[in-house]
Amino acid sequence: MLALPLNAKRQEEVEFFAKTLVQQPALTAGDSTIVQVVLYASAPFSEVRCTSKAFDCKGGRLRRIPFHREYATGRTRENGKMYYTLVWEQGIIGRDEAGTMKCTEMSFEAQFTIYETPSDPLAELWGYKREQHTVKAKCKLPARDITVKEKPKRSTRDMMCQKEAHTQVA
Repeated sequence: MLALPLNAKRQEEVEFFAKTLVQQPALTAGDSTIVQVVLYASAPFSEVRCTSKAFDCKGGRLRRIPFHREYATGRTRENGKMYYTLVWEQGIIGRDEAGTMKCTEMSFEAQFTIYETPSDPLAELWGYKREQHTVKAKCKLPARDITVKEKPKRSTRDMMCQKEAHTQVA
């Protein structure tokens, strides 16, 4: 027996949030890592706009990686739920001395187009046009600190052992 809902429930809210993803959470002085600003939503993106200043990394250097945003969309599972994703910004960050770098906070406004599911499962087969409505949402990307540790000191013995390991012939 198949039980079908008589009226489809209209989705009025979209879960929308942003994260700063860092490839390495703790860096060593002189190293660099990839950082991305990724937007997550429970519905497909129609339009997204940044309402704050551009992404920046205070206390370090940032080299932006150019890419096409329209090709940087996808779907992922986060905490057991499926989300649509959009990579907003990506770059390589680094710092030459120990300390902290701070990725700036950002604000976003997005618009989502949601298609209604018909109550009759055969409606699309008979040419029923799916109704659609738009939902707007806002989110804020919190600032993130990235710790840069000092390079580990090596003794002469460590350097000599490392040199001997490289010069041995197998």
